[in-house]
Amino acid sequence: MESITEETITAILNLSLHVCMADGVLSEVEEQSIIEQIKDCFEIVDENALRNSIDNFFDSDHPLDGLIAPLVDTVYLKKSLKIAYFAADADGLDVRENIAFQRVLRSCNYFLEDIVDV
Repeated sequence: MESITEETITAILNLSLHVCMADGVLSEVEEQSIIEQIKDCFEIVDENALRNSIDNFFDSDHPLDGLIAPLVDTVYLKKSLKIAYFAADADGLDVRENIAFQRVLRSCNYFLEDIVDV
């Protein structure tokens, strides 16, 4: 497991939430997938803090470019995209048709193959 700042966790969480909501709704399975993946990847012990951050996400406006910016020049960008991909895929909808995810990939100069084995 890796150590990571709370700000970076929030950035990863917010990016994943935005991508998951691009199909119109954040499902419980997507939310749980985000939480589990973050807990598995990083030394996070406070699930309640993650859930509070999810609640806070809905209290403000988050343009996609602003969500990507804190992660662009970090070692966490690829991992963030992978978390977003698998969370968005968790509800069974084809994430390759997710416009927000495709826009994130383009903005970061990645292809889907760079993130997951397809």
